[in-house]
Amino acid sequence: MDISSVSTSSLPHTGSSDGTKIAREERVGKTRPDQVSVSQNQQAVRRETRESMQQRRVEQAERLNETREMQREQLEKLVERLDEFMSSFNKGLAFRLDEDTGRSIITVYE
Repeated sequence: MDISSVSTSSLPHTGSSDGTKIAREERVGKTRPDQVSVSQNQQAVRRETRESMQQRRVEQAERLNETREMQREQLEKLVERLDEFMSSFNKGLAFRLDEDTGRSIITVYE
């Protein structure tokens, strides 16, 4: 029997019996279909997490701005009331908020 006449291309390819082809494919980075779906699911979960975190940041920033605005309004009312109260005593004190800096200004008159 002549062994050289048998072509390897005519034989069905099933991989080697010791599994070297399968191991080589896994080393090269080929992923199995079930690995791809897990990876896609993880990416989707990460994307949803990022989106929800971004939404929470936006909501927190809005709440912070609302709180600051309320505090500013309360401070303006307080300064106005202090100025009215002190003027009733005819003392040399005046209270106001500086528009540019937002600082409280107390003026003492002689």
